[in-house]
Amino acid sequence: MPDEYSILAAKEQNYLNFYDIEINIREKLNYPPFCDIIIAVLSGNDENMVEVDSKLFYDIFSKKFKTFLPMPAPISRINGNYRWRVIIKEIVDDKKRDEIKECLNEFYNEHNSKVKLSFDINPNNMS
Repeated sequence: MPDEYSILAAKEQNYLNFYDIEINIREKLNYPPFCDIIIAVLSGNDENMVEVDSKLFYDIFSKKFKTFLPMPAPISRINGNYRWRVIIKEIVDDKKRDEIKECLNEFYNEHNSKVKLSFDINPNNMS
């Protein structure tokens, strides 16, 4: 897409134009830096257990946070382990950190111990 704004701004070395457009889009979509993104990846060798625990995670976190439905991760299987992902958009302050801890404790009390959880606030990538 040679006429896409980011390509044109790069071609013209126009950082300020790119920034002005990008920050406006991010504000309208409530993307960082206007919110935080939390990625939870659940993985294990039994796809059904991973899916069930992903839904449990969603059920717990969606009570307090804007949480998107669980789905297979973009890279859905690595080294024989199935991977599901849950995305949360929220402004994470001290109060929200305490709520995250409460939700994680509830999840750990109820989930299948064979399913692993990776939890990252503002990750470097979304996979």
